[in-house]
Amino acid sequence: MIKVVLVDDYAFVREGLKVLLGCYKSLEVVGEADGSESLLHLFAQGLLCDVVLLDLFLDGTPSGLDVITTLCNLPRSPQILMVSMCTDQVLVTECLRLGARGFLAKMDAAEHIGEAIQTVSHNIPYVSPSVHSVLLDKFDNQCKPDLDELTPQEMEVLGLLGEGYSTRRMAKMFGIASRDIDDHMEQLKTKLCCDDDGAMLHFTSQRKKVDCF
Repeated sequence: MIKVVLVDDYAFVREGLKVLLGCYKSLEVVGEADGSESLLHLFAQGLLCDVVLLDLFLDGTPSGLDVITTLCNLPRSPQILMVSMCTDQVLVTECLRLGARGFLAKMDAAEHIGEAIQTVSHNIPYVSPSVHSVLLDKFDNQCKPDLDELTPQEMEVLGLLGEGYSTRRMAKMFGIASRDIDDHMEQLKTKLCCDDDGAMLHFTSQRKKVDCF
């Protein structure tokens, strides 16, 4: 059973999400919050869950974006699935860069919410169709990447990125400084024709689907 927490300013949106999730026997809503403060209070009380459905725009402080970093730093951090009407490429990229594992457009929720939650719960990146088209258009307009140009360690870093490893975790695994991993990431962006972290995460998620790593 995948335990889910819903975070949205509006009660009617949370109720609608609960109705949708009620159609999936493998999903259980274990908590809900109307903002970042009430969400963090739930975790302070010891709530454990697998996935947080987090609205991008929350009233008050911290914002939805700020909450991503806080949740990622919890001892037992949940996977974060952003949910928003906005599919602006810059905002989507920033959410993924900060640590969200997926981004679901509200217009896609009725059809894809179950798939999205299942996917991120297994630590696999997910972007819904409306978001995917935005990132894909951006990616397809760039040069074509060549994996043969990557060094063995760059291939390993790319594979770990696809598995959801953070820069700090990779540095600890390799026994090197985080800045060295950052250097590898910059080289990967250049060689894979990805001009930001969101585009590279999109690349790794697509390659993972065809088992290239």
